[in-house]
Amino acid sequence: MKALSRAAALACALVASAAAGQPSNPRIAAQPARDGSAPRVYAISIEGAPAENLLAGLPIRSGRPLDGRDVREAVRRLHATARFARVAAFLEQIPPSELPPDFGAGVRLVFVVTLVQRLAAVSFPGHQALPDSLLQQTANLQVKTEFQPESLWRAADAIRAAYYRIGYRHVQIRPVPRDTPDGIALEMRIDEGPPTRIEELRFTGELGLTREELAAAFKLSPGDVLNLPLLEESVHGVRSRYRQAGLLRARVYPPVVEELDKGRARVTVPVAAGPPVRFQIRGNRAFSDSLLRTKLGLDSAAEEPLDTQVAEEMASRLRRFYVSAGWFGARVVQREMRSDDGAVQIVFTIDEQQRLWVGELRFDGNRAFRSAQLHEIVLQLLRDSIPVDVYPGADPGEVERTGVMGRIPDPPKSHTRIDPTRVFDPVVYARALRQIEDLYKSQGYLSARAGPPKVSQLKLPGQVAVTVPIVEGDRAIVSGVAVDGGGGAAPARELEAALTLRQGGAFSYLAAEEGRVALTQLFTRRGFL
Repeated sequence: MKALSRAAALACALVASAAAGQPSNPRIAAQPARDGSAPRVYAISIEGAPAENLLAGLPIRSGRPLDGRDVREAVRRLHATARFARVAAFLEQIPPSELPPDFGAGVRLVFVVTLVQRLAAVSFPGHQALPDSLLQQTANLQVKTEFQPESLWRAADAIRAAYYRIGYRHVQIRPVPRDTPDGIALEMRIDEGPPTRIEELRFTGELGLTREELAAAFKLSPGDVLNLPLLEESVHGVRSRYRQAGLLRARVYPPVVEELDKGRARVTVPVAAGPPVRFQIRGNRAFSDSLLRTKLGLDSAAEEPLDTQVAEEMASRLRRFYVSAGWFGARVVQREMRSDDGAVQIVFTIDEQQRLWVGELRFDGNRAFRSAQLHEIVLQLLRDSIPVDVYPGADPGEVERTGVMGRIPDPPKSHTRIDPTRVFDPVVYARALRQIEDLYKSQGYLSARAGPPKVSQLKLPGQVAVTVPIVEGDRAIVSGVAVDGGGGAAPARELEAALTLRQGGAFSYLAAEEGRVALTQLFTRRGFL
């Protein structure tokens, strides 16, 4: 009983070493020797491929005791050749009469292999509506790789979906693989069938515009092929047309396609135009209504209807514009009203308050850098970020003063101009303070902090002083620089020249990264890829 259990365990080990997909009826398991020892391998063979040059690379030899670990290693090595899709190992009991005297229990070890089939070519006979290159990309069948039959149906489904999107809803795809000396030549035979055309185009719901206007914005017309990408673009065109007409809350729902028969379809587009939307701006004295409307940030190509959240974002943009022009305390409130004709009026009420100018810019706590240097960083960023004249075109007030237009009874007002260097804009100041911190860190002050700025009133009305506190912290000094792992690949002087950090100098993360990149390029030029 003990010997029989050992033989059963050995047979289980061999079955476990076989690859997935082995036959359900394994060959006869070997019987143990009378003394309970493992049987010896009498012969080794490979079925399914020529055995030349394969047996020599396996860790099993005739005459040795059978070991399950050696069998598993042999299966792994056969798989590693990349020539076989499946590898399975089986034992065959050899009758004692066929064995040499005193050989003991003997077995024949058989490896059953399935060769890898490679895809030699892919063609698409019968295609006309789609180019060959697009079909190759859609099928995603790589030539010169292993042929996998299960990938054929995925490729057919992908091609069928591509034809469906361009209006060929009844296309037939039939994969036909053929054996050739170079591998599998695959034909994806295509019967495109007739395209589905639009028989009728309908717009339902609260239109708001005439059907002719909506049909003109729709890119597809009755008689056109039902192309889904063009159908999506047509829906976008209708939404844009509604926004151009001031119907900013219009909703255009996904179109409904109803197939009438094999080649005809009806397209229904549900819409809800909603009320017209108008904007009113009140309380503004420094800037004109027309200019402030351009600062609302209304996107004519937006897909979503204008709701309360979008209106609040517009109010925030108006206040942001006022702050960047010097009205730091400006407030903007939006509210919605209904007019007598049913239109929605979004009213932006502006409280400009007093315009503030920066009379003094101070830095407190800076020792490593002069205040004038830090001052220039802030001013330069203000000049780059804030325009002097926010109006497009020439200033009519300036033109009138030149006299080229003669005398005008009611001369136009001049544009409100901005001096960027005297504006306190928290957003621009925050960016400038980050640049100041980077300047400190480049000189070894790794924990330096700048800001937040403090605003205080000066004696003159409308003028403020901005104080920026600076905390420099300790300075990091390089005590030594070493290149570890170079292994003599480059002379020491070249390694030292590639580094920008020097002993006794200030440490900088940027300089350290530049040195790493320079060393990488140096070793690459010397062939260490």
